[in-house]
Amino acid sequence: MGSSTSRNSITPEDSLQVTSSQDNENHNDDTKKSKSTTRKKIPGETSSYPPTKPSTKSKDNVITSQNLFEDIDKHVLETPKQLLLDNFRELLCYLTEPARGKQDEEENVKKKFQSGKYESPKSKSDLMKVRAIYCWITSLDLGGLVLGSELPPENSPMEYLAKIKWNMNNHAHLFALMCRMAYIPCVVITGVNKSAAYELGSPVNVKRMAAQWNAVFIQGQWMLVDTFWSSVCIVGRQTGDWTILDIDGEIVKTDNDDDEHDPTDGLSKHQVNEFYFLTDPEKCIMTHFPADPQWQLMKKTWSLEGFENYVYLREMFWNLGIKLLPKSKTKCLLTTEKGELDLEFKVPASHHLKFRYMLYMSGSNAIQGSLDRFVFYQKSGEIMKYAVQFPITGTFKLDIFGYDQTKHESLDLVCSYRIECPEAKANCQPLPDNPDIGWGPGEEAKQVGLVPKTHEGGLIYTNDEGMAEIKFDLSKGDLDLHQSMLTNKNGSPVSLVDYSYTRREGQMVIITIRVPFCGQYALKLFANEQGKEGVPIPNVCNYLIQCDNEKVNNPKYPSLNGGLVGKTANCNKLSVQPLRKSSSFIKTKDSTQTFQLETTPYTKLWAEVDNIYMLQQEASQLISHIQKTDNSQGKTSWQLDVKLPRDGEYAVNVYAENDSEADRLYNVINYLIIAGDVTQLSRSIQQPSKRSINDVVKSTNEQSATILFCETDESDMSLGMEVTRPGYNDGIGFGFLKRLNKEYSEVGLPVVGKYRGTVFIKTGSGSVYKKTVYRLKRDPPQDDDDTLDIEADDIVPEAIDPDESEERRAERKAEKERKHREKKERKRLEKKLRKRLQKSLENDDHYEIQAALEEFENKQLSDETGLKDDARKTIAALLVRDGLTLAMNSRKLKQLDPAIDYAEQVNHRNKLNLQLAMATRIQENLRNIEKLRHDILALDQRTISEIRSYNTPPDAVREVMYATFLMLGNSPAYMTTWKAIQALIGKSGKEGLKRRVGEFRVDNLDIETGVECKKMLTKYSLPVVRDVSSGVAAFYVWAWAWLNTGINKQLVEAEYAKPIEGL
Repeated sequence: MGSSTSRNSITPEDSLQVTSSQDNENHNDDTKKSKSTTRKKIPGETSSYPPTKPSTKSKDNVITSQNLFEDIDKHVLETPKQLLLDNFRELLCYLTEPARGKQDEEENVKKKFQSGKYESPKSKSDLMKVRAIYCWITSLDLGGLVLGSELPPENSPMEYLAKIKWNMNNHAHLFALMCRMAYIPCVVITGVNKSAAYELGSPVNVKRMAAQWNAVFIQGQWMLVDTFWSSVCIVGRQTGDWTILDIDGEIVKTDNDDDEHDPTDGLSKHQVNEFYFLTDPEKCIMTHFPADPQWQLMKKTWSLEGFENYVYLREMFWNLGIKLLPKSKTKCLLTTEKGELDLEFKVPASHHLKFRYMLYMSGSNAIQGSLDRFVFYQKSGEIMKYAVQFPITGTFKLDIFGYDQTKHESLDLVCSYRIECPEAKANCQPLPDNPDIGWGPGEEAKQVGLVPKTHEGGLIYTNDEGMAEIKFDLSKGDLDLHQSMLTNKNGSPVSLVDYSYTRREGQMVIITIRVPFCGQYALKLFANEQGKEGVPIPNVCNYLIQCDNEKVNNPKYPSLNGGLVGKTANCNKLSVQPLRKSSSFIKTKDSTQTFQLETTPYTKLWAEVDNIYMLQQEASQLISHIQKTDNSQGKTSWQLDVKLPRDGEYAVNVYAENDSEADRLYNVINYLIIAGDVTQLSRSIQQPSKRSINDVVKSTNEQSATILFCETDESDMSLGMEVTRPGYNDGIGFGFLKRLNKEYSEVGLPVVGKYRGTVFIKTGSGSVYKKTVYRLKRDPPQDDDDTLDIEADDIVPEAIDPDESEERRAERKAEKERKHREKKERKRLEKKLRKRLQKSLENDDHYEIQAALEEFENKQLSDETGLKDDARKTIAALLVRDGLTLAMNSRKLKQLDPAIDYAEQVNHRNKLNLQLAMATRIQENLRNIEKLRHDILALDQRTISEIRSYNTPPDAVREVMYATFLMLGNSPAYMTTWKAIQALIGKSGKEGLKRRVGEFRVDNLDIETGVECKKMLTKYSLPVVRDVSSGVAAFYVWAWAWLNTGINKQLVEAEYAKPIEGL
């Protein structure tokens, strides 16, 4: 490495001791993987490498276009599988082929590499090679790697991948190896990262969070790469003792019987994440902290304390273009003030950005589901806010997720905060709603053309009378606009009907609300372009309405169909037109109001009048129709006269009926009449009338539902029905209404979902009033997997004892039903837990299997198939597998031999076959080396003295012994002469040559030393050395054996190999 550049620290620098681990993959899942022995870093200490200094180019400056890597990525993804069984040079030659220039232009690449002269900052050749290597590594799903029944060839890429899969190596070493084989400077950085093992707000746990990643030198500067984080994500891992309380305002079920797995299990999933390719240092430092501060590559380096305390930001924060504001919280550990906390961010103004949150509570005393709807989320323009209020004290965690609908497939973590609440907020009540798009007019409203004119924030305070008026300008064409209101009742959201209405005045939309009492309410607006049929009408804006006047006691508005004043989408579809261009919102002091409309001859109009102080049947008598046909124009004119007997508010809802659809009504236009001075009405005397409208709920999984249209004694009545889908604007004729007989009708339910069918009684004067409201629901077809076998005794009726009392019979029936429910529930639970245990066995993760087995045993479920015994044996085999990996990494026969013997005994379902083959391969190599070690130990002193006795030794003798002592750890500075080497040969005791060879550990051999030794030994063959000295030949063979074993062989070859043609 180059020398460190002088830097300014954000805070005083803390020392960080990090031990490199052979299995550095455990930085994302270390609780599931066994720890390995310490190993020296692979190439990275080359003295000729460029010095580290702060980056001057960002990732965007280097990757200048979105399709820059399109061709090379395509080439890499078509890599022949056979190359995985060859050698690394053949593989690398194929991968980098599109990135290599003419041979005469790059024939000196290796020479330049070794001399420290690197690629021009403007060249993209090395960038493309690095991209090819990165693309190949990250395209591999090592968790799902299928190795077959035989061990891959020794030193092949597939063998290396198998070692990574078995935690014997890692992605960072592989990336460095391949970059250096392509003569691109690359180092392995050791440090810690905020992976799945990270405890938010806690000090860094070096043992659990240890990790390795890379820095690669391209285009004149060092850039950061993490191939592991680029290719593996942990799904569902939740560290610490956290209980989920609230997911975006939805209460979390305590009964998780329907869950396929425990959300805290944490499963590894292959998923390519481009963020960690050439990551900008100021972004990488948020999650990756190197032990050597120079590899932060920043002008101002961070301290370990700063890394621990900073807000936990993940890659989606940067991918969505989010920024922290001066008011933003930059610490991960926050404390509330009087039970409240506000978070604020700057986000791009785009309706494609979607966010979600999850709220957790720490500790075993957390009450599940007690904190739903206490987070106020608002996104307005470029400002996103979260206001959290806590009704209880405790320690909490808030995770914010997000994604761009045009770029990402699913939500991913944006940031996390740990929140301490020492004091609960007084009189804290849950919000009436917590909408996905948040509160206030944001990008969703802007997209449909709603521009706020009066209220740009998400919180609205009513006036003293409990009223508010919200206005929008329309910047686009006609809209289908609907609204609804919600309030809290005993902590649960409840719909409020007829306390708000919407009307249009020119290019302005006005929503008027009147709340019943003091408190909080949610106003939800839904809109899309007129003419969009059969699709859900999306939620485009929401307001939190606050009324602080405790004296407010308001009645409803009269019932306007859909809460709309004016023409509906059906008006134009059915060719219904008002003849006078008058407002649908009318203020009058007259006792009669007249409306004139025009239709086709095949359409008939009906009208409904509503006043909250009148019974519906009474209100229906306030209207009369006068029909007049104009034959010359082929149109039918209608005049509706409405009597207004008293001051008050009246709703007139007009319906159309086509001859082709008998009995089916469509709402076409609604009027709101304010008669006289409504402010003078004495609401303390006048009480709203009680309505007698039947409300029937019915579910089916069929495409239609049969309903009781009218009772037998009402068969002479003329009836009509309006069928709608709440939240949809369906076209004319959607579904069907078919009269089966005088009493029953069939309603078409074309798609799965909820329907509302309102039956009206028609009067002779042309008015209608509501009789029955059917809340229909078509369920999806029942899955066969959801059905359970029912035993015969569950369906065979019992014989009736004539002497048994009715009370006793009822008790027995209830007891039988209870037992039946328990039996069904136990079968369902057994099926679920059995499925979970079987799935865990397929994943080969002993932690997951152990958790599933314990749950299965705790429920004391039957096990006729031997599943539990299979699980226990599998756990034992997998635990032995981890021990076998440790033994292989130790490279000690005294650990490896018993590990192999034990693994052979517990090799359940042949799960350890390949690992045993690998262990045997390493065992054979170690036995060979052990034999060579014994050969050296067996050398008599006369042979050692003979080697030492040379005054002017042959080159083979001098260089072999020089290489031997170099491997044993002696410094080249003290071996400049043969006399110095003679002195080393002549030492005895602990410093004796044979004793040092006997105690040699390959872990103590760094790569640069191995490269240098191999350069020397390659000059000579074994016969040549043996002809000079049989004693020296023993050291020659011993050194070669160590240099050609495992990863060290590959890394040494990466430094001392013939150039690939064209490099």
